[in-house]
Amino acid sequence: MKAVDTNVLVRAIVADHEAQTALAEEVLQSDCFISHSVLLETVWVLESRYELGRAIIADVLMRILDSDTVHVASQAPTLWAVTSYAAGGDFADLVHLASAIDVDAFVTFDRQLSRRTDAPVSIELLR
Repeated sequence: MKAVDTNVLVRAIVADHEAQTALAEEVLQSDCFISHSVLLETVWVLESRYELGRAIIADVLMRILDSDTVHVASQAPTLWAVTSYAAGGDFADLVHLASAIDVDAFVTFDRQLSRRTDAPVSIELLR
């Protein structure tokens, strides 16, 4: 299994370079791993550089993550993060929560984040 870099994932999504897109798609069709940090950077690049909207980004990420050949850490919490992002959440915060499933609580000063009741981990607001 190979880990995928952000530039490979972005190339497969935006398909703006024929030869590189074909190579990126080939990698995604073999067993590969996408880290949470690559997902974070991918969303940032797609929003800032390509000016794609969250619905489009979430849709394409869900299709990629739903593939039998693509693997991520904590599949269900990662899919939760993408779904919650589509509904308006901050992707970075959501991935932080998805990454923290094996801990007792996620502590934060962020009042808005602490109000999430659907998170895969308990959230504790520090005052």
